[in-house]
Amino acid sequence: MIEIKCAAPDVAAVLCERAGVELQTVLAMTERETLLGFACMAQSGEEVTLSHLEAPDAALTDALLRAALNCARSAGAKAAQILHKPLVLYMTQKGYLRESEPAQVEIANFFAKSACKA
Repeated sequence: MIEIKCAAPDVAAVLCERAGVELQTVLAMTERETLLGFACMAQSGEEVTLSHLEAPDAALTDALLRAALNCARSAGAKAAQILHKPLVLYMTQKGYLRESEPAQVEIANFFAKSACKA
């Protein structure tokens, strides 16, 4: 079974270093304790910044993105800024972002309007 949960502080430090970002909250996606992917994010007030997200395929990228945004929403975030260029490209291809707009989403609208398009 695939699990997505907050990484322990030591694991988060290693994954943030691997991603080349400062220490942040990390969601780790694992299957039988094997790392499949992870997302690095930092929340400030009502905004979360996703600075890195990697997963092995589109379906798992979508699952990890939704988990990260849901986690942020549960912590009070209303908007998400997407900094990771491959994630911006993925979200644009899926129709979650528009090329002409900043790479930012209103989290409530994201969940209200988007459907799994894997």
